Amino acid sequence: MELTERERTYLDEALRGQIHGTEEQVARRLHELVERTGADEVLVTMNTYDLDRRLDSYRRLISLR
Repeated sequence: MELTERERTYLDEALRGQIHGTEEQVARRLHELVERTGADEVLVTMNTYDLDRRLDSYRRLISLR
């Protein structure tokens, strides 16, 4: 399926805000995000359908300090 220019722009903007990867990569990118924005908190959502995998992702995220 071909995207319109508007749809492509919307998709690119949405993907730019996502952080994913290994624990080390996620930790580094979150740290960079907080440093760049001065954020006091970060809100996270997981798009993983499988509940066990989603909980595992949250647990692993919590362990990043």
